Amino acid sequence: MCAAGVEPNGATYNIALTSYARSGQLEAALALFSMMGAKGYERGANTYAAVLSSCETPGRWDLALELLQQMQMEGVRPSTACLTSAISACMHGGQPQRAKQLFERMYTMCKPDASTFNCLVCIYCRLGKHQGAVNMLEVMLRGGQHVDLTTYDAAVGACWATGVVPLQKYALQLYERAHQQGLYQIITNEQAHSEGYVLDVQLPSGPPYVVLLSLLRALRQLRDEYVDTMSTGTVGKVLIRLAVQGQDMESLNTILSNQLRSLGSPFIIMPQVAAAPVIEIHFAANSLATAQWLKGPAVAAVLGLLGLVGTSAGLAVTGRGVDGMLTSQEDMQREVNCRQALLSIQTYEAACQINVQNIPQALLVQRGELVQLLLHSASCLGLSAELAHDAIQLMDRASATGLATSIAGRLLAAACMHIVAQQDPTGPSLLAVLFQVAPQQLLIAVTAVRQVLGSSSCIAVSAMRVLRLLLERLGVESHDATTSSHVCGQALSVMSKIAMSPLLLGCPPSVVAVAVLYACRMAAGLLPAWPVTLVTLTGYAETNAMLQPYIKAVLQLVLEV
Repeated sequence: MCAAGVEPNGATYNIALTSYARSGQLEAALALFSMMGAKGYERGANTYAAVLSSCETPGRWDLALELLQQMQMEGVRPSTACLTSAISACMHGGQPQRAKQLFERMYTMCKPDASTFNCLVCIYCRLGKHQGAVNMLEVMLRGGQHVDLTTYDAAVGACWATGVVPLQKYALQLYERAHQQGLYQIITNEQAHSEGYVLDVQLPSGPPYVVLLSLLRALRQLRDEYVDTMSTGTVGKVLIRLAVQGQDMESLNTILSNQLRSLGSPFIIMPQVAAAPVIEIHFAANSLATAQWLKGPAVAAVLGLLGLVGTSAGLAVTGRGVDGMLTSQEDMQREVNCRQALLSIQTYEAACQINVQNIPQALLVQRGELVQLLLHSASCLGLSAELAHDAIQLMDRASATGLATSIAGRLLAAACMHIVAQQDPTGPSLLAVLFQVAPQQLLIAVTAVRQVLGSSSCIAVSAMRVLRLLLERLGVESHDATTSSHVCGQALSVMSKIAMSPLLLGCPPSVVAVAVLYACRMAAGLLPAWPVTLVTLTGYAETNAMLQPYIKAVLQLVLEV
């Protein structure tokens, strides 16, 4: 147009700006924007919206903020599109806090729209505020607003990363909703191959935890729709593959490998197939072995844990589904309760440290036997495992005071169990029978322990009790053995072996619990191995150098189990 000697008008400039923005040509858009100003054309909200949108993908949050300031100086009121683009630029540029601040200012200038709310959900996810993300997403869903793929990716990933069972069920519900909208499509078909027919399952690409849920959905589909075909031998091999482009291939590979391994699947990883810029991750298995595995308890358990049932439409959450807002509120309350409990535990640990050097050698030799006796007696008395481990912790504390030099080991162990179980000191004591000590001697020993440790501090908090607290934070009820085993692996059963081992004797109970839960989740292939909610609660990241020796020691015991 300019070459032909025709001078463009303001509308033409705006159309050209929009075109540059859509094609990602930021520099060209900026040049045209400057030219409009130099020639005196009015640059209104639509003009600024066009150039601001070109800042989104490259993450030029700094430029976006400058443009917002400039338009206000020129007397132009920022529109919803302007502020949404600026928020998006902050998100793409790794500035979620600035994006959140912009959103908070937005209500003073204009009304947010669906695009703004999509951005806000992503902001909450990036900031690690999964509860805020769930609440905002529920507002969108209940209001009938469009939820885009980026928002689904962020929300599913954030909820799954918490490790909290109700939130992971909600993540799966979001995944299924997205699937019903045409997203996250799994392509399954039979293909002729030199070795016979191959059942080919192509997973949709996406962030790591979205890919994990795609795998679970694919397993459900294979189990419910293709087991008979695989069992007859019509299909020789089952192939699961994922195309990776511009993503963290190592993380995705680890996610899939760990999940398949933890379920005891027959799938093995095959050499990667590269056709730049796409790389395909392949897992293959014999069809007969796959059919037998899919009908087994491991697959049924993991799908059942998430509250899934097989339907012709795909994965569906049982019952009326998960109420996101209610789940978020319950999670916030759990977070507060568990934080307060852990603070009390840390206060106890600071005041009641155990110096292993002060425990007599004779008692250290006898300790394994005494621990077994305490565990057995708790079972006979119908007491919880937590109380048994509390008694072990109290025995170790009392032993380190020098009390063990004047009280026999069995008598000391019985006294500690008597104290933590709050037995009636005036009544007949089954403990005396279980530990083969005289009832009167038992009462004398109880008094001695109370005097040495002090009546007010004659308490104990064991690693088992802390482990239960960590599981509570993950939404696991103490009586729910099935869910517990799928959330913590062998952690509960390993705790008895940990208690008998001298490896972690004297270590703070919270550190032992963290090391045990992390090591057992990692050994079981549970993902994430160390959920973000537990990082927030305990302050321990999985890369914490102080934890590594303890984790290594626990892994050694887990392998022995």
